Amino acid sequence: MKKYDLLSGIILFIFGASMFLWSFKYPFGEIQSPGASFLPRLASLVLIVLSVIIVVRALRKSDGSSREAFLQDPKPRNEY
Repeated sequence: MKKYDLLSGIILFIFGASMFLWSFKYPFGEIQSPGASFLPRLASLVLIVLSVIIVVRALRKSDGSSREAFLQDPKPRNEY
C-alpha cells in the first residue's frame, strides 16, 4: 500500500498544482467579492496540502505499521 499511497499522492499533487496554475487565467477578485478563480485556487490549495500529507505519511510508513500490529491477535490460536 505504501507504493500506491505515494503514487496517488504525487498524482494528486500534480493535478492540484496544474489546477492552481490554471486558475491564474481568471480574475481573483477580493475576499468580499471573490472572482472566478477564487474557488479553484482554494480547492487546489486544499488538494495540494492533502496530497503532501499523503506523500509524507507514505514515506514515513514502515513495513510493520502500528495499525497492522494493533489488529493482530495477541494470543496464538489452538488449532486441533
